[in-house]
Amino acid sequence: MVTVRDEALYGKCKNLRSHGMTVASFDRMKGRASTYDVREPGLNYRIDEMRSALGLVQLSRLPGANAARGELTRRYFSNLSGVQGVSCAFAGFDRGLPTYHIMPVLLADGIDREAVVAALAADGVQASVHYPSVSGFTAYRHLAGSAPKADEVSRRELTLPLYPTMSADQCDYVCESLARAIGK
Repeated sequence: MVTVRDEALYGKCKNLRSHGMTVASFDRMKGRASTYDVREPGLNYRIDEMRSALGLVQLSRLPGANAARGELTRRYFSNLSGVQGVSCAFAGFDRGLPTYHIMPVLLADGIDREAVVAALAADGVQASVHYPSVSGFTAYRHLAGSAPKADEVSRRELTLPLYPTMSADQCDYVCESLARAIGK
């Protein structure tokens, strides 16, 4: 699903969803148009009926899921506030309503992130890295300019588990495991 406020961007998205064509196959089949143009390369981004139905059901659950992740995020902030070597990247966020999509933390400089990930895994906690700096990807390395802040955050970022059905006890366990991993 894409939502936009810009009419030109809406038109571009509408074309890109169906191979870059200006008129959808359905409209040609219904006789509303007999031909079309391809204004730019696109792919088939049209969603099928089953995924659309599933998406509508999931969309109705979104406010509750966001609220649950919000509660867990606040718990993470509270639990991790005293842990030396960890800072919560968006603890002071105040620009609108967050979706609480992921739970990123920044590890202090000098902490071995891979060792922390391994220690968490040994405790049954999955951690990952989100949004590495573009300059680190082979496909974009030659295109990316200097981005020292992005590179620094990329080296230190760690994403902790966050999902709507996660319990407060599970959140506490992750925080305790992270504190132990950093203390090693």
